[in-house]
Parts: sequence; structure tokens; C-alpha cells
Amino acid sequence: PQRPGEAEPGCQELNINARQRLAIARIKMHDFDEGAVHAGIVLREDVADYAPLFAEIADAYFECERYEEAKPIYEALTHDASDPVQTIQNLVQVAKCHHMLGELQEAAEVYEMVVAADPSSNAAKMRLAEIYEVSGEPRMALDLVYQGNSLAFL
Repeated sequence: PQRPGEAEPGCQELNINARQRLAIARIKMHDFDEGAVHAGIVLREDVADYAPLFAEIADAYFECERYEEAKPIYEALTHDASDPVQTIQNLVQVAKCHHMLGELQEAAEVYEMVVAADPSSNAAKMRLAEIYEVSGEPRMALDLVYQGNSLAFL
């Protein structure tokens, strides 16, 4: 039996870049089932070798508000420590996915990691403050807002 995404006998296998472009096109067309087939084939590759392809698939899912699909891809991208700036950006995306999925505790934990890694990230502080506010921690929220405002005046 043939596995999904495998070439039929006598057909040429798509290269990974073409497969990724198909995945993104299908996702953006909201054909999520077909997009998932193509994305799944790309995502079986090593994230270290294909990080840009992974990121573009995650971004396509995120843009289409498919946070459940985007989150694990962004999480996989955070394990590559070769580019600390990109790692922080991916952590922010993980936190946003958690936040959009209503997973406030998880979002707060990831935003805390971002703020610890990049204390100058006022955007992460403000998002974390929002979560603290709705979670009944107004004092912690206010502290973060003051930190963000004091940095703006420096």
C-alpha cells in the first residue's frame, strides 16, 4: 500500500521545496487537509536542515489562525540555538499560539522566558502584562508596564 505523499509508481517524487510551496498554497487556500499532507512530508525532515521551510509553514498556519498546527512547528524551531534572535522570535510565536488557544498559564511561562532572554523586549512585557491582568495578577502587570515605560524614556 502507498503512504500519503509517496509518488505513485512511474511518477517523479516532488523535491522538498516544491512540497513546501504546495503545503503553504493549500494552507492559505484553507485546504487544510491537503496542506497537512504536504506539510507533514516536509516536517518529517530535520528541522536544523530545513528551518526556513518549517518557519514558513508555521507562519502560514498562524496567519490562517490555525494555532494548534502552528505551535508545535514553532516549538521545534526553538530547539535550534544557532540563532538566538530567531529563537526568541519563535518563542514569541509559541506564546502567541498559547494565548490565542486560551492557554494563558503556558503563554505566560513562555513570555517570561522571552523577557528573561531579552529584557529589552517591551512587546513581550506588554503581552505578559495583559495575561497577568486577566489572570488576576494586577500588581505583576503594573510592574511590567512600569518597566516598559521606564525603558521608553531612556
